[in-house]
Amino acid sequence: MMLVEWSWALVVRRAWVSAAAGLAVLVVGGAGGCGMTITPPDLGWCGGRGGGAGAGCGEAALESGSADVSSTRTISIQCVDVFVADHGIHTSLILPRSDGTIVQYAYSRFSWAALDQDQWYRSLDALIVPGDGAIGVREFPGPATRENVLHQCEVAGIYPVVHELYLVTVSEERCRHLLANLDLRWQSHQDTAIDNPRRGLKFTRDPARYSLGHNCNHEVAGWLRELGCKVDGAAMTAEIRVREVKRRQGEATFQGGTEH
Repeated sequence: MMLVEWSWALVVRRAWVSAAAGLAVLVVGGAGGCGMTITPPDLGWCGGRGGGAGAGCGEAALESGSADVSSTRTISIQCVDVFVADHGIHTSLILPRSDGTIVQYAYSRFSWAALDQDQWYRSLDALIVPGDGAIGVREFPGPATRENVLHQCEVAGIYPVVHELYLVTVSEERCRHLLANLDLRWQSHQDTAIDNPRRGLKFTRDPARYSLGHNCNHEVAGWLRELGCKVDGAAMTAEIRVREVKRRQGEATFQGGTEH
């Protein structure tokens, strides 16, 4: 019975979100569509991808000197891989910590996610009537690889399930900065914390109100921008594409679709 009820809730909510997203795109012009297209930051000659902090290394050449004397020095940019998780109509962000563990952060409506008031007949109200926001957190063992993240999500029985993971390479410094901000944001209201075993997340109330114009996907898009990414699209839905620039040739490929 619970599975049937959840399925109806998902179907109804997806329909309302899709309709609202389509309307928003028509109103605002909608460059990039209802979802989001993510362009990772240009980190120069970023090296290999791996699990934890410092997974890759980008190098940039700097020229200095006078007309008579010039020199070139190389600085290294430490890179890490983060993951955008697509949960169907929701998204969350998974980041590596400096100690080798990984953490998932998600934003939602407090009543919907923390209190499980997610029945299908609440979908329209939850979508269009502003309500209290919530920040959820979950810690995992590393490394921060696609295979391990998917394995940990499966072991934890994450709900809603992860349909797809999108890898984005960013600078370690920006990742540490975002994590510090999210940790503080969660900890600042930990007196309101609710441990939801169904979702596997610990939620606290968040000052940012949840609304049609500020849902989980908008929050994730904002976090990606803090990581130095460019995000195009209305970010109303979990339709995601990640643009990967092959910096040596200047070519571009996509995860989750082709460029139009």
